[in-house]
Amino acid sequence: MANVLTFVWIVIAYIVTSTSLMVWTSLMLPKQVERARQRLETRPGRAFGQGLLFWVVTVFFAVSMIKEGRAAPLQLIGWIVMAPALASSVVGGAAFAQLLAARIRPQMANDAPLPALIGGALCTTLSGLLPIIGWVVFLPIVSFMSVGSGAVGLFGGRRAAKRQAQQVVVSSPLPDASGFLLTEHQG
Repeated sequence: MANVLTFVWIVIAYIVTSTSLMVWTSLMLPKQVERARQRLETRPGRAFGQGLLFWVVTVFFAVSMIKEGRAAPLQLIGWIVMAPALASSVVGGAAFAQLLAARIRPQMANDAPLPALIGGALCTTLSGLLPIIGWVVFLPIVSFMSVGSGAVGLFGGRRAAKRQAQQVVVSSPLPDASGFLLTEHQG
C-alpha cells in the first residue's frame, strides 16, 4: 500500500510542479513564450523537426559526457550542455499552455486570463499522463514541438527583431516632398 501512495504523491507532485512551471514561465518570460507560441501556431511541423534534431544532438553529447566513470568536471559540462534543451522545453511548454488558454478563454463565463492559463497548463500536463496514447503519441510529439518552439523563443529573438526592424523600414512611407522645388543642377 505504501508503494501505491508513494507513486500517487509523485504523480500529484509532478502535475503541480509542471503546471506551475508553465504558468510561471508564461508570466516571467512573456516575449520568449510569445515567440514560441507564434512558432507553434504558424509552423508546428518545423517546430517538431527542430525540436527533434536539437534534442537528439544535445542528448547525444550530454550523455556521452555524463557517463559513469567520467571525471566530475566533464559530467558537469554534460549537464551544462543539456541546459538549453531543458530550458527550451519549459518555454515551449508554456507556449502550449498559452495556446490552450487562448482557446479556453472564449468558452469561459468571465474573461479571466490567469485561470485560462492555469487550465491550459493543467490540460497539457494531464494529457501527457494519459496511459498509452498520452505516453506514446501525445508526450513525444508535444515534447519535441515544445523544444523546437522554445528554442526559437529563447534563441531566435535577435533574428526576429532584425526581421521586424527591416519590415518597418521597408513599409515606412517616403517623406512628403510637396514643399520642395526640384531643379536640375547644371555645373
